[in-house]
Amino acid sequence: GAACRGALRGVGGVCVRDSWSERQLAPLPNVQRLADLAVLDLAENAERIDRAGVGGRVGFVARRVGHAGGYEDMLLTVARSLGDRAVWAVQTVGDPTKSDAVHYERLGVVAAGRLEKLLEARDLSVVVSVRLHGALMALRAGAPAIHLAYDRKGPAAFADLGLDDWCFDVRSLDGDRLRAVVDQLSADPGPYWQCVADRTPSLRDASERLDSL
Repeated sequence: GAACRGALRGVGGVCVRDSWSERQLAPLPNVQRLADLAVLDLAENAERIDRAGVGGRVGFVARRVGHAGGYEDMLLTVARSLGDRAVWAVQTVGDPTKSDAVHYERLGVVAAGRLEKLLEARDLSVVVSVRLHGALMALRAGAPAIHLAYDRKGPAAFADLGLDDWCFDVRSLDGDRLRAVVDQLSADPGPYWQCVADRTPSLRDASERLDSL
């Protein structure tokens, strides 16, 4: 709002990572839109991504989302429909109010381990993550990710990567649609990776622009 614009007016340059913030701060001449730093880093290292094979397990990363109560039931249904192919992964630990492991205990879910370890073991072909950086971690490790977004940064990051079709609003989750996209991505991740490849040059340009700023 006005207070935010006032605080930023004297700053030399401000970068925001989503179009909503960009519109809210549009009156300021020193604000520009750039992708999330993790997205830029992913683009800079795109050639080093070792893509996961098809037919592996599907990792689920969930967290408590106060304004999306009940989404977990839908996610649990999708995971159960996959049988032994579905595993739950922990991305964030520590603070009990934010810990994935604590959240899983409430849901009666047993985690298979830390997300980074499952990715390192090349155990996952697809990741479904409510946490944005869990999704980006999976991408960096070669596992295509579906992001269940709960705020503005998730859709913005996936749009920057050209992956809008694999980003869903967790508040209006359609279990049948999610399962269909999981199956499609498990069988043929080619179009997904092509979208990333198509966006990589522009993201690298954005990274250079950020460096110059």
